[in-house]
Amino acid sequence: MTMKNRHFNLITEPWIKVLDENYQELTVSMEEVLKNARHYRQLAGEMRSQDLVILRLLLAVLLSVYQRVNADGEPYEGLTMDDRWQVTVDPDLDFEDLIEEMQETWQTLYEGGEFSQAVFDYLKAYEDRFDFFGEHAFYQVGREFYDAHVPAKKWIKTGNGKVAVKEINRRVSESNNSAAIFSPRSNGFKNRLSLDEFVRWVITYQNYTGVSGKTSVNGMNDVSKGWLYSISPVYVKGANLFETLMLNLTLFQDDQEKYRYPKPVWEWNLEIYIDHRVEGLVPDNLPVMSV
Repeated sequence: MTMKNRHFNLITEPWIKVLDENYQELTVSMEEVLKNARHYRQLAGEMRSQDLVILRLLLAVLLSVYQRVNADGEPYEGLTMDDRWQVTVDPDLDFEDLIEEMQETWQTLYEGGEFSQAVFDYLKAYEDRFDFFGEHAFYQVGREFYDAHVPAKKWIKTGNGKVAVKEINRRVSESNNSAAIFSPRSNGFKNRLSLDEFVRWVITYQNYTGVSGKTSVNGMNDVSKGWLYSISPVYVKGANLFETLMLNLTLFQDDQEKYRYPKPVWEWNLEIYIDHRVEGLVPDNLPVMSV
């Protein structure tokens, strides 16, 4: 099977590590972890820092859903949605009423002990964007797209612009310039990972990498670090994974004055997304999150 026709969809394929109620480690899909969150004690990846990245990804999905619809899957009053969950806001929207609706949504979900069907309807709508391979590879761009947006000295087609697996795997964290003395893997296995572990580390690397591991995009004077690289995250841990997700699910800011609907990276057209980054436009549509 070639990379071109290979598929590994994060929604349905097992790649997230969890501990179940009997402290047994399982590897489950995104769909399973959200359906059965109350039956899992916690995330259980290779590192706690990796667990934090996956927790934030799951929260991003939940925010994308419940900032648009209530627990019954109905758009909040004053909002209309198309089949891709893109929102049109009524100019007469009463934001205070919307906040009350969001509070009711949170309470209903928490008391019910599970996430509603709306989450899985949303994931189905964006199923093609959660494939780790394919045309819209998750958290990635293709070789031609990459080379078209970076300086020539970093083009992949000339043998540059690459990051070794052993550098992405933070348990090894070894560059090609210096060997990791106390690596848990011998030289012959440093660049080898199972596919599910590779997915976990790629997503983690995106969040934690410093500027030395990144390439500047044409038009940008500097390189941005991974978001988690520079902050000190704090989150609330519940009795199970469902509680942990709910206790960190903040649907609006205390001082928020108007509705701002979510726009996660998988919903963007990549060309427009890059243009926004080059222009230095900072997203303003997320509530304050401690994680």
